[in-house]
This record gives sequence, C-alpha cells and structure tokens, in this order.
Amino acid sequence: MLLRLKKLDLRQFKHSKNMKKLLAILFLSINSFAQDTLSCKKDLTWEKWEKYYYKTSDESKQRYTGPAKCYPQKGVENRGFLKEGSWEGKVYGYKGYLLLGYSTFVNGFYDGLTIKYDENGNVKDSMIFEAGFEKYSKNIKRDKLDMICQVSEKIFTNDTLTLKIFQQIDDLPTKLNVEHYLKNKKNGSFEEYWIELDENKKLNYTIEKYSFYKDGILTCKRFFDGGIIYQEEQFENKKLSLKRTFYGDVNAVESEEHYVNGKIHGEKKYYDINGKISAIERFENGKSIEIIEY
Repeated sequence: MLLRLKKLDLRQFKHSKNMKKLLAILFLSINSFAQDTLSCKKDLTWEKWEKYYYKTSDESKQRYTGPAKCYPQKGVENRGFLKEGSWEGKVYGYKGYLLLGYSTFVNGFYDGLTIKYDENGNVKDSMIFEAGFEKYSKNIKRDKLDMICQVSEKIFTNDTLTLKIFQQIDDLPTKLNVEHYLKNKKNGSFEEYWIELDENKKLNYTIEKYSFYKDGILTCKRFFDGGIIYQEEQFENKKLSLKRTFYGDVNAVESEEHYVNGKIHGEKKYYDINGKISAIERFENGKSIEIIEY
C-alpha cells in the first residue's frame, strides 16, 4: 500500500474545524504504537513472491502478527497491524507526523473504506473495496482558492463502470458528464448536461449532447439546444451514415441526408414544419447533382 501527500503547512489548520479531529487521530494512532511495534526496516522481511511479512530473526519463517511499520516510499510510513503476515484493519499513512490517509484491510485484501487527503487536509480520494475489488470511488479536485472545481465518481457493478464527472464553480456543479463502460470498452450512453440553480435553489439538469457506443464503437450522436434536439447523426462501421436536422421546439424533422464512406450520397430530403417533403436534392459522392422542389 502506498499513500502520498504533498507537504502540509499546519498553520492553515489554525482555525479549521477539522484541526481538533486531526490532532486526536494523530495522538491516538501515534500512542497506540508502543515499543513492541516491529519495523520492516530492521525487524521484518517482506517475501514478495508470497506477499507476507516475517520476523527477520525467525528462522522458522512464521508469518508475523502484531503492530508494524512499513516504508513503501522515501519519507512515507505506513502504520497498522499485521495478522499472519498480512495487513488487517485500518492501516494509516504518514509523512512525519502528518496523516496522509488510511486504508481498510480484511485478510490482506482492501476491504472497506480508503481515504486520501490533499495538502490542505481535505479529502482528495475516497474508495470502497469489497474483497480486493473496487466498488466505488470519488476524486475531488480543487482550484488555487481551495474551492471544489471537479468531482468524479466511479461506480463498479460486475464488468460495468459508470463514470460521473461534475464540473463545479464556487462549489456548485455547472456541468455533468455520464459515461458507461463494459469490460473497459465504451458501451451504452454518454451524456453531457448543463446544470443551473433555479429560484428555489434546486439544481436543474439540461441535456446538451448524447452519444451511444456498442462494443467501443460509436453508433449515434445527438445534439441539443436548451434540452431540445436539433441534430442527430447515425454511424455504421465508424463512419457517418445518416444525419437528421430538426426544427427547434416542435421536434419535427427538417432535413434528412444519407452518407456512403463518409460522403453525402443519394437523396437529401427537406420537409416543411408539417412533415411534408418540400424538396429533394440528389448527391453523388458529396456533390450536388440536382434539386427538385415541391
């Protein structure tokens, strides 16, 4: 396990409501490690092929049980308890006296909550594991003023992944992207929303763009203006095959054109607002041949 964090200036916590809580955690965790705590620098050996810790002086190579410290990276120290050579319970990461975060283990596997903090003591990453498999994660990015500017959420269900990315201004979401994956391939809808706060301080989501993928291949795109569709594109074999343009708020088809090998070809039909054909334009390999008006 490796937990990282940039250097933290504790002066920034002088008036923070988290200061007392942070100091309490530090005090308890530091004092819970007495002199019988073993260190992988001198007391423990790590068998990388078996992935267990053993007492260095124990020739019988029994897996160690008890409090331990480990140093996965220069300046970083992990503190926790080993059960038969594997981490068990909460394992904390430190840089000096600074808490970087912690992970929860059951029988040597990530199981439960993992938390990482940024240089200002804010939660940067939070993850939930089940028997070593990630089930949920959240990443929070902040700007130079320490305001949240983006929140990303990953939700895992068997082989599927749902990714939600919130872009924020002044801690309020303004944009949302929702993406779906199956076995690491784009699969399902990819949606983009604009978010506004109404007079009742309720967030309203307005769709702006919609795409659909199957087995990692784009099959459809839709574009919206104020939540109303104005254009749709369909694809075959990764190339544009059909494009429709719509009249604004009546949602009626305005024109329809077909493509072959990415070039407009055949008849392009124009419709009036009542759905009747008003003109037909014929194309060959992207070039207009004739127009017939009705």
